[in-house]
Amino acid sequence: MKKDRYRRYVTEWNRPIGSIRMVARRLARLGLYVEVLAHKTSLVIERPMSMTWRVFLRALKSVFDPKKGSFLLFSEVTGNSFICSNRGNNPNRVVRI
Repeated sequence: MKKDRYRRYVTEWNRPIGSIRMVARRLARLGLYVEVLAHKTSLVIERPMSMTWRVFLRALKSVFDPKKGSFLLFSEVTGNSFICSNRGNNPNRVVRI
């Protein structure tokens, strides 16, 4: 497949459900290409263009602790950064920073 049919992201996880390798396997089952980086809490994720942003975020939210977990998401295409944290006033909401 051509690389332009994917959007590439780098993620940093805090309190995922299970190990980062388990998270990678779960996300791969949901249709994402996932690569574990040498830094033990980071992943490179490729989202197919056929997957909507909402479905992509739902998949990411499904693999971290619903009470205290969080993740940072960096887009390689646009350069935008997003954070999703379940603490504070906006739990489970993805915010562009």
